[in-house]
Formats: sequence, C-alpha cells, structure tokens
Amino acid sequence: MTDYGTVLLTVRNVAERLVLDPKTVYELVWSGELASTRVGPTGRSIRVSEAQLASYIDRNAQGALTRR
Repeated sequence: MTDYGTVLLTVRNVAERLVLDPKTVYELVWSGELASTRVGPTGRSIRVSEAQLASYIDRNAQGALTRR
C-alpha cells in the first residue's frame, strides 16, 4: 500500500539535517548507503523519505556505538 502522506526531502534538506555537504549526500545515495527515490519526468531528481533517512541514521548510530 502506498502512503501518500510520506514527506520526501531534497538532497539539500538531508544535508542540512545531517550537517553534511550536499556532495556527501549524493555520494551516500550513489553508493547505496542512503536509500532514495528518483522523481520527475526524467527521474533525475533525488528525494529521500523521512523513513529512509531515519533508517540511515539508526544504522549509523548503532555502528558508532559498537565501534567505541
């Protein structure tokens, strides 16, 4: 079932939330480490859902805790 209430964030929005450069966010998307969705008529625009961002943060927060 599709959730039409899902918020999609731009790369810039994600970069601001993670305090990263947008280029770093693009690298995370291209590497597959950060899941994303392509939108628009040509599919060139990248969007990240709140759930995808939360999943990325959870995975990396757990990794940071286990590396201590």
